[in-house]
Amino acid sequence: MHNLVIFTASYIVDLDRLEILKSSVDKFNADKIPFYIVVPQKDLEIIKNKITTGNESYELKFITDEEVLHSQGEQPDGWKKQQVKKLAFAELGICNFYTIIDSDVYFIQDFHVSDFMRDENTPYLSINEVQQSQDKSFAKNYFNRTGKNYNFVYHGQVFSKFVLEDMKKNVLEKNGMCWNDLINLSPWEFLWYGEYYLKCKIHELLPTTQLVKSFWIQLHYILERNRGYTEEDFINQGYIAILMQNRWVKDKVYKPVKWAFLIKLIRKAVRRFL
Repeated sequence: MHNLVIFTASYIVDLDRLEILKSSVDKFNADKIPFYIVVPQKDLEIIKNKITTGNESYELKFITDEEVLHSQGEQPDGWKKQQVKKLAFAELGICNFYTIIDSDVYFIQDFHVSDFMRDENTPYLSINEVQQSQDKSFAKNYFNRTGKNYNFVYHGQVFSKFVLEDMKKNVLEKNGMCWNDLINLSPWEFLWYGEYYLKCKIHELLPTTQLVKSFWIQLHYILERNRGYTEEDFINQGYIAILMQNRWVKDKVYKPVKWAFLIKLIRKAVRRFL
């Protein structure tokens, strides 16, 4: 059994973005972390043949949706299926921990196990205080947690099989539920995981900031480009990867404006005289 793997759930429509992610893993996977890609059975051969080079320096494995979801009763539809897969993957007994990387993310510098784990038994938890809407507070209320609202919806979030096994035993099985039922109650898999992480206290709480520079909407992307930012700037800020949200951001990789260096010179000059 592996201790830590990279987990990506994808399908044929996102193949072009998955290719970009896979190429970045080939280039930057410094610690040779195993890479597990979960796709529908009908897409498996096309995706596997398209992105496998045979020269991978790490273990690359493909698993089908059907293998992951076989114990979930009625199969979830659409985007909920992606959420259920992230939770149910732990039941396959492949690893102790897995970091969630969607196919519209790609790495921009060397990444290591230490980006995700303090040691072999202790993952970092991506967590940030937020003003949260009522629908996103469902899991918090379900577990009767009081206090501030937190967000756990970050790519690079590490899921622990020990947390999920405990959650299955003490939440799902006691209520005659499966992961699919949980997502039907509230469709926020990261919030379910994060809130239960705080509740069960299986691992020491080691908060971390985001590992991934996230562009969720086109406007945010445009603003950062117009400020002259480049991938090098994001690396200097500590990010190891970039998310180009596939529904709302047109470009598949970050493209700085042609005159980014000039924009940065102007900004420096302005700051100097302020």
